[in-house]
Amino acid sequence: MVEDAGVLINPMIVDGQIAGGVAQGIANALFEEMIYDENGNLLTASFADYLTPTSAEIPEIEITHMETVSPESVTKAKGCRRGRRDRRAGRGRQRHRRRAVAVRHRAVRIARDAAADS
Repeated sequence: MVEDAGVLINPMIVDGQIAGGVAQGIANALFEEMIYDENGNLLTASFADYLTPTSAEIPEIEITHMETVSPESVTKAKGCRRGRRDRRAGRGRQRHRRRAVAVRHRAVRIARDAAADS
């Protein structure tokens, strides 16, 4: 993993945030799954319903820091944190998931009605 947060004030904290972000991305891509039953009911509604990866499931992450100095800041750092844009993006993903669930429920109802009419 390579990142550029400018001058690092506390590299250990940055390493932790980067490793956490990578682990969260791996978890989302490989471990989290929306599973429905034959009636369209969501079966994986919480973290208890699927594997939340631990350090045993996440590969060792090698982090390399680039250092492009920021003229915008007194410390010359760019920052490495979850910002407001990240939170808004998260709400967008939640909205997208709710829509996906609604579409899936509608498709299951249509299929069930078609089967009942047959």
